[in-house]
Amino acid sequence: MLADYSTYTYALASVTFISLAPVVVLLLLPIDNKVNLKKLLALAAGCLLGDAFLHLIPESSHSGGSHSHHDHHHDHHHHDHHHSHEHHHHEHEKQSHGHNHDHSVGIKVLAGIMMFFILEKYIYSIKSEPSSKSEKAKKKKNDDHHHHQGEDHGHIHASGILNLIADFLHNFTDGLAIGASFLSGTKLGLSTTFAIFLHEIPHEIGDYAILRQSGFSKTKAIWLQCVTAIGAVSGTVISLLIGSHDERANAWILPFTAGGFIYIATVHLIPQLKNSTFKQTVVELVCFVIGVSIMYMMSWLE
Repeated sequence: MLADYSTYTYALASVTFISLAPVVVLLLLPIDNKVNLKKLLALAAGCLLGDAFLHLIPESSHSGGSHSHHDHHHDHHHHDHHHSHEHHHHEHEKQSHGHNHDHSVGIKVLAGIMMFFILEKYIYSIKSEPSSKSEKAKKKKNDDHHHHQGEDHGHIHASGILNLIADFLHNFTDGLAIGASFLSGTKLGLSTTFAIFLHEIPHEIGDYAILRQSGFSKTKAIWLQCVTAIGAVSGTVISLLIGSHDERANAWILPFTAGGFIYIATVHLIPQLKNSTFKQTVVELVCFVIGVSIMYMMSWLE
């Protein structure tokens, strides 16, 4: 089913709204002081891990082979009354396919984690490489403390860049879903847009906190958030042009993105919350649980 002009208009207007609405929230919220930023980092960690484990990984499992499981289950019932041996054989095959599928999703998630680890190594190697011989000479004269400061600077900026890549991929899958839903009808398209909108608000606030913690200015962080929205627009347009929602693409993109979210949350965000007072730790833990809870509720809406 190919999209007509009105479908394009509704779909692109919806994805533009989802992309710009969080920017308005970011401009209004007082979230730039250190205490609030740490709370938002805890919220971001909860959102990323909740999104990975409660939305992306389960969704990628459905994208990879739910139809084949259903067909197999139907076939099993068709022969059940005649061949008990075939019944057990088919049941065993169904379970085997399920195990293989779960295994493949896990491999894709691990591939995402590994790729983000390699990307960080590459980003750090570029940032830590001296740009001139004079800088090399200065490095030899500087003490170990200065050297570690340089490492931290590269490390922090790398986390922001990695998050932008993961956010772009995530927005792309949202765009695919929006385009496909509007192809099925305006009502379904609007309900999908609303669900993704609720999902994106806490996500984008968390992403903003990560970029600010990575050393980006407020203006640049908001601008980069808008740039990642290109992923959502691209996904929507591709979905409308193809005329369907390609489940095979999701079967790879979703678990890969989940791996990226897991890596960012566990390697970059949670370690930054270690040096806190008991009171701060309790507040940060509450923010983390809120982040996970929001993603849990959104998984039911979607």
